[in-house]
Amino acid sequence: MITNIIIEHLNNFTKWTPSVTDGKKELKTSINVLFTISNNKIDGSIERIDFEKFEESFDHPTDPEITNKDYQYRNVNLPNYKIEVWDTKNSSLIKNNVAHIDIDSHDKVWALSDTKLQVFNGKKFELNEYIDPKNNNKSGFYEISINQTDEVWVYGNGMLYTINNGVWNRQDKILPKDTNVYKIDTNPNSNEIFIGSNKGLVIYKDKDYRVIDQNKIKELPSDRVYFANRDSKGRLWIGTFDGSALIDNDNKLINFEKSDSILKGKCITSMAEDVNGNIFFTVFEFDFRHKKGESTGLFVLSLDGTLKELTIKNSGLPVNFIEEVLYEKNEQILWISTRNAGLIRYDLINDTWENYHNKNSNLPSSRILDMKFDSKNNLFLATDQGLVKISKE
Repeated sequence: MITNIIIEHLNNFTKWTPSVTDGKKELKTSINVLFTISNNKIDGSIERIDFEKFEESFDHPTDPEITNKDYQYRNVNLPNYKIEVWDTKNSSLIKNNVAHIDIDSHDKVWALSDTKLQVFNGKKFELNEYIDPKNNNKSGFYEISINQTDEVWVYGNGMLYTINNGVWNRQDKILPKDTNVYKIDTNPNSNEIFIGSNKGLVIYKDKDYRVIDQNKIKELPSDRVYFANRDSKGRLWIGTFDGSALIDNDNKLINFEKSDSILKGKCITSMAEDVNGNIFFTVFEFDFRHKKGESTGLFVLSLDGTLKELTIKNSGLPVNFIEEVLYEKNEQILWISTRNAGLIRYDLINDTWENYHNKNSNLPSSRILDMKFDSKNNLFLATDQGLVKISKE
């Protein structure tokens, strides 16, 4: 009973302040509050945590967890690839845990590692740090995307920034106050920036922007928009934490939560389109009753409008928990990332699947957090054990 009272008071305490080092607020701090109850007396003390040692305890490769026991992965194309890895041991990367990446037209890789922004030129990482005096001197970034003109979009600490030729700009007029950004995506064909947030979808183009939310379109499943992008037909696909939607070319919104589609109960998290017009989706499945969810399989929308789901039961997916899809048009390969089963190579022509991870290849880990192509179709991976480049031998 006494323990519950202490926990309740700690949870209701509103005067916590962040630690400050050299005038800069720390983004990551942690303490243990210890209480001793003895002889009708309560004593309290604070035990500070060495955060670097705490993080080091998690700095190890993620081994694969393959749930598909039926498909035989021959990985015949693996010898055709060269796998290079940059980590804290062989480069100036700040932390091994690379969360997000994007690549500009000069093939420089912009990487977010430990909330720090570093730019990799193929040989070394350079820190690109910006401390905003108008944002409480906070410095730390969580999302990044680069458009066709090499304008870099970065989100961190409740603020959206752009970087043009090395110059940082605050985009404080685009996002409403107290907005949390979930994901930023670009579309090279429409030259649009899609910003998913807890207050709707922001679409930026040609120095102008508009917001799509339930005030504008009441049929939108939720204002908590995670993902959005257009297909080659110009249709806008939207994934929210309460369902997915499609805005067609007549500006009509289709809410899949009010349909019999197999996308019902799913939040689209990424998409890729092949040369034949087939669209591949990764999704997040949520449970309305328990507010829990999980990613589930790969959804394929064929050109004829047929929608099907690929899982470990009817395909070569090693797991149902998949993260992101990228399409490589020269060889018509779909690359699929996972958080616990490595990288998947799906040959769309031959309908064959290969699965690369740290137990059967030179990949340093089976946890892949992001992936992008450079101009030469080299595939870069953001992993919890560094930056990875996969190129044809």
